[in-house]
Amino acid sequence: MPSKLFNAIHLLVCPLTVLVGYLINAYGYGAALQATLNKDGLVNAMFVKKGWFWTSLVGWWCIIRYRAVPGATGRDRRHIVQSFKRYAILTVWWYIFTQGIWFGVGPIMDLVFVYTGGHCHYDVFDDAGHVNENFQGSGTRTQRALALIHNVLTLHGTDQEHHQQQLWDRSMESIQGALQATGPKNAENVTASAAAGINAFIHDQMHRWQGPLTTSAQCRRFGGHWAGGHDPSGHVFLATLMCMFLLGELRVFGRRALAHLYAQKWQLVRLVTRLFDTGPLWTWRRCGGNSMSCGARLWRALVEPPAACAAALLRLTRCIACDHPVVILLILLVTWLWQLLLTAVASRFHTVREHMSGLLAAYIVTGVVYARDAAALRSL
Repeated sequence: MPSKLFNAIHLLVCPLTVLVGYLINAYGYGAALQATLNKDGLVNAMFVKKGWFWTSLVGWWCIIRYRAVPGATGRDRRHIVQSFKRYAILTVWWYIFTQGIWFGVGPIMDLVFVYTGGHCHYDVFDDAGHVNENFQGSGTRTQRALALIHNVLTLHGTDQEHHQQQLWDRSMESIQGALQATGPKNAENVTASAAAGINAFIHDQMHRWQGPLTTSAQCRRFGGHWAGGHDPSGHVFLATLMCMFLLGELRVFGRRALAHLYAQKWQLVRLVTRLFDTGPLWTWRRCGGNSMSCGARLWRALVEPPAACAAALLRLTRCIACDHPVVILLILLVTWLWQLLLTAVASRFHTVREHMSGLLAAYIVTGVVYARDAAALRSL
């Protein structure tokens, strides 16, 4: 691939993905995608939120596999050192932007949020007296937060002053009713006039007993809702950072990896074909007329095919993971672009400005890092 074309793809793929997400919403096709989003799902919890770990694992295995090979030249070793420097810079930037700057100092994204007027809210009940649907963004998170608030109020109930006892009783009664309801919409336990007072009481108590909640991680841990300021999208930032890293390092070893993949393409084809060559009916027909007993034919048709398929899948997985990890890298890259698209579509979690600030924060460092080393990187 020509260097200029790869540079254009590297630079524009993430902004264009976000733009496509906005266009999907603009033309009314985003509702179906938004309905599939689950911030508490297994994929989001174990895969997306730990994305930098998976990106680092796959990216570095590819770097080592295609550069640190027997007979590697001095140029290969220099490429590995340069890759490590770029990775170290991006990792430090990821950490201080999303995790924390120093002990007791929140990450940059939270500092921006607090500086622009945001804080940890406890707007548990809305003006109609129902549990606020936007309090945590999902029923599961709302129930978990209500349980945590209930535990804190129960623990410190004896410390209430006399004039606050009535508010404490009303808050506990309302939260208990919400926890026992089948869903947030059915928890009509608070009058409209009392909702604001109960929310203010819960807010004061949580900040009083849990300390200053100045980071999003602390706020979530203690059942609060991070709102009110400019909150740069961490999902957009992370997805962009990971895509830029994978594409940037792909330039280093991409030609060698794709040449190796092309040279062994028929081996992969045979392994894939073997997966679909183990069907029960197909195996039954190949059992050999009347020369075998019915029991033997059933064994070969029903028992051996799953075992053969599992063995073929294991061989294919081992071949890709050990000999052609660039396939995993490309799959991971497509996955992160898909997550970036879904984040752009899910406009209820962040505004366009917050998406753009997350995108810009990722490009501030990745653009400088890969533009500086562009001359040293081998084009595809």
